[in-house]
Amino acid sequence: MKIKINQMLALGGAGLLTLSVAQAASITWGATGSFTDNTVLTLAGAAANEVYGVDFGAGVQTTANSYTFSDYTAGNMTMSGPSSSYNGFLGNSTTGDSSFDTVLANAIYGGGFGQPGGLGGTLNNLTVGQNYTVMALLVIPWNQGATFVLNDDISDSPSQQYGYNTYDSVNPVALPGGYIMGTFTADATTQALNIITTPGASSQYAAILLEAAPVPEPGVCALFGGGVMLLFALRRKK
Repeated sequence: MKIKINQMLALGGAGLLTLSVAQAASITWGATGSFTDNTVLTLAGAAANEVYGVDFGAGVQTTANSYTFSDYTAGNMTMSGPSSSYNGFLGNSTTGDSSFDTVLANAIYGGGFGQPGGLGGTLNNLTVGQNYTVMALLVIPWNQGATFVLNDDISDSPSQQYGYNTYDSVNPVALPGGYIMGTFTADATTQALNIITTPGASSQYAAILLEAAPVPEPGVCALFGGGVMLLFALRRKK
């Protein structure tokens, strides 16, 4: 009997180990759209709830509209596959915020995800059980009509246009960049986040913003709990 109990405990431990290294959560894809200035960042959540921002080749740290972006080499995001860098994605346009311009203009790119040598991304330093909102922002000064999607190794988001700049040095176009958001509950400390230029020609990373869902204040939780107990008491009384 003792041997059987030990075997059961061992199997249970193996099961827990399997759960701890399970595939990261799927992302529920949300809003997509275009932007022209740094107020787009507020759509993901308040600056006070920022977990981290990631830029790609813009420098050690850049602050835009109170949101802080650090280069991916700081460790909050890991890239897989060969990549190249480019520092002119914003073209001649501006968002009206020079720091935000710096974040958007610098990017890395690689082959289409899923293709040989394709570039994939992984968010790091997550808290298991925490609810997150993630936003990807991209711009491109050529290929009018080019679109991109996000991918979590399971499904693709709706597509969104990068934006377009004619490179008109006399009358520069105000570039409407594109963003895609999604929400997920972390079930691992990492989360796949791939950006694919449709139909998979290349992957470009310019800016990622990760926000934590705000935790309800104790007073709100107590009020909600009291309401539930009151409803339960009324039902019992009936």
